[in-house]
Amino acid sequence: MKENDFTSYSVVNYALSLNRYLWTRADAASIILFYAVEREAKKISVNDDAMWRQIAYYYARHRECLPTAIADELDQIEGIEGIFEEGKIDEDLAHDLIMSVRDNADFADLCRSWYRFYVAWSGEAKFGLIYDGDKFGYLSTLRPLFPEGNGVPCSLPLQMLLEAQGYQESKDIALLAMYSAIRSIVGRKELATTTKAFIHARMFGAKNVQELAEMCRKDKTLKRCAEEWQPDKHRKLFDNMLKALRRRHLLNVKGDKARRCLFVSVTLIDDKKFKAATDEARHRSAHRRDTRQIIEQYFNTPP
Repeated sequence: MKENDFTSYSVVNYALSLNRYLWTRADAASIILFYAVEREAKKISVNDDAMWRQIAYYYARHRECLPTAIADELDQIEGIEGIFEEGKIDEDLAHDLIMSVRDNADFADLCRSWYRFYVAWSGEAKFGLIYDGDKFGYLSTLRPLFPEGNGVPCSLPLQMLLEAQGYQESKDIALLAMYSAIRSIVGRKELATTTKAFIHARMFGAKNVQELAEMCRKDKTLKRCAEEWQPDKHRKLFDNMLKALRRRHLLNVKGDKARRCLFVSVTLIDDKKFKAATDEARHRSAHRRDTRQIIEQYFNTPP
């Protein structure tokens, strides 16, 4: 894949706090992906008739796609073995058989939960990934790691996250974490003003520098990793990551020594457009500063 192709893929939206797992768990990419899929799944409105027909079809033709709990429950229905004959589903039989179990509220809820997840995972409109029956079961093992609520929004291109499932090197993880951190800072804006310390905090799933310090007090592994990438202690290492992201056309970044900050963008990759945006930002900032000084001078000047 070309380095600048990541931006053309579907985007995985997730909670910033999950970034901490990038440094502490080998399955961090899966945690983020499954969180994002379940988040999308909760938005899906289920048509029960369509769901039951889909379940009947999979039971007859692709049983391996169904969770064991659903398949085992359907096994108990007398006559269900005749649901698929002569190369097609017996729609009337499927309807009658499924009607016999749909009044089981717990089972119906389980089916709806699975169906939403299945549609979100494999649906072309969002992720379009290959589904198998183990995915829904794996979700239940990861769910305790998900944060409550949405938290600070963060995102990554889907293809980048899929490729990250094999990452083990610290530099690969740092590149991924830094890119997601900057995306969380920029949000929906074209351009954002930030600092290296703030980017560093977001890389580890913290909302700000203060929260990162608190997280590091509680987690020694996270503290060790955070210290390895502190921009004030390892400036060259940190700056090289920013340059690497820029070379891959994933972002544009420019330092402002006078304000001791960085201008960052994940959409204004073209240097001319980026420069025009930063010049305008500086102009607005200078105008606000001058206006504030005039107001302060007016109120502080003795009559």
